[in-house]
Amino acid sequence: MAAIATDRQAGMQPEDVQMEDAPDDEQATPSCSSEASSTSAPPSPVHCIMAIGAHYMDMVQEEQFREGRELQRYSASTGGRIVVGCIPYRVRAGGDGDGEGELEVLVISSQKGHGMMFPKGGWELDESMDDAARREALEEAGVRGEMGKVLGCWHYQSRRYQTTYEGIMYPLRVTDELQQWPEMASRKRTWATVQQVMEGCQHCWMREALEELVARHAKPQSAL
Repeated sequence: MAAIATDRQAGMQPEDVQMEDAPDDEQATPSCSSEASSTSAPPSPVHCIMAIGAHYMDMVQEEQFREGRELQRYSASTGGRIVVGCIPYRVRAGGDGDGEGELEVLVISSQKGHGMMFPKGGWELDESMDDAARREALEEAGVRGEMGKVLGCWHYQSRRYQTTYEGIMYPLRVTDELQQWPEMASRKRTWATVQQVMEGCQHCWMREALEELVARHAKPQSAL
């Protein structure tokens, strides 16, 4: 397989292109471009940012958790799937005495019980982008929370296929940690420090998303 680069894209506009894909192929290679910008613009609001209905929490209770990719969105720029995820986080009281508190993030394993990553999955045609991120957080990690502004947009390549995906990440401040959730039998979840994730996560684009979250947290009165 050719050398793989991961680039954060500024102003990226996801589009829909129909093509075939195989399951569980969105895991990125550990390699990552050194040219990735530390301040990427979010995807175009025209294509990406849609309003969330007030009925969302009621909808989750009745949701039949999704299988298959009939409604999957594909990127016009890469031909690969558009993947949306989030970084579930909490702020522990105390911290280093500056009043900000310590940032902790919730990570999950792969379906085989290995690795360290954040919840993510395909963005489908009948949902908004942040609804997709909330759904993945609930299905894979069993958490709900307050969604923040998009952290950025990345390109990364599948380990199994010569396909480049478009990855978009949000911050999710956890308010509800469920004891039972759809993928609890196939995934492990654990709270970790930023340093632990930086050392243990093999997905370069996810580490870059975490760096962006940390930078926001460090800014006084920053809206995550």
